[in-house]
Amino acid sequence: MVYTRCWFRPKALDAKKFRLFAEACQKAAAQMGDVLNSATFTPEGVSIEGSPGYDTFAIDRISISEEQEELLFEFCRTQLLPYDAVVELCLNLLKEYFPEVDILKPD
Repeated sequence: MVYTRCWFRPKALDAKKFRLFAEACQKAAAQMGDVLNSATFTPEGVSIEGSPGYDTFAIDRISISEEQEELLFEFCRTQLLPYDAVVELCLNLLKEYFPEVDILKPD
């Protein structure tokens, strides 16, 4: 069984709020110590590399998805590896900055 984080989000996220979100994620990740392989936090995207064989957590300010739904479905399989704690923090911050985001409880 693979542990997966899932969420629904709008295609485009406000630029000013997203910059603040990315900065908050970077601060949260820095407090987690050495659990990250590689991570980037920019005004256009947040990316946290997963362990080999697992997904990279990525939130782009503007999704490249071609889905036409109001809210887009995204996910990241973390298998509860150490970087999952940072992914969870970032998803909670995403919800804080963008209340329209819907984060599903993992199985």
